[in-house]
Amino acid sequence: SDAAKTNIARIVGLGAVIQMAALLIPVLVRNRRLLRGREDDLLSVRARLRAHSQRRDDFLRHGVRLAAAMVVASAIGHSSNWPHQYWIPMTVAWLSRPDTMGMATRVLSRVAGTIVGVALAIAIINILGITSYGLAVVVTLGAVVMLLFLATDYTVAVIGITVIVMALLSLMGEQIDQTAPSRIASTPVAGVIVVVASVSWPSKSARHAVFE
Repeated sequence: SDAAKTNIARIVGLGAVIQMAALLIPVLVRNRRLLRGREDDLLSVRARLRAHSQRRDDFLRHGVRLAAAMVVASAIGHSSNWPHQYWIPMTVAWLSRPDTMGMATRVLSRVAGTIVGVALAIAIINILGITSYGLAVVVTLGAVVMLLFLATDYTVAVIGITVIVMALLSLMGEQIDQTAPSRIASTPVAGVIVVVASVSWPSKSARHAVFE
């Protein structure tokens, strides 16, 4: 019923608030200066642009790489007939970093985590036949896994993220069998774009260490 869906949406929204709090509060506690907001600690926009205007600057390289990669990813997404075409540029944004060292390893972790996460979601949702409030519980468990492993094991964290996405889409009425192939296919496509961009203009600190 509509009332049940509304209650589930509220539970998911509450979970999102808790998740954001769990991510932000430790950062703010460790960096109390962010809360004070002292003006003398903040560089002007002009000073920031001047500091990162050198060709050898890693952040400038990252900005150029990311812009080019997002254009390519968006073009591929819009030209495909896959559902949720934004998944390709979104994954590119998640994978891209100023430091390109070990980028290929990160991409492989993303692909492996996505495949395992989709398989796990299918097993939980289709085989066990979980619906309604059960899906909200699955979303919560996926969020717990993501938060626990995001800083230590990216592959496991991606499994949690993928389970969250698949469960939310099922909660919205989408058939997981229809969205799973697109989710799996979008990840390696985005990964290839990121790796090519990283190899084309690697960060100064990484140079040829993209595949380490």
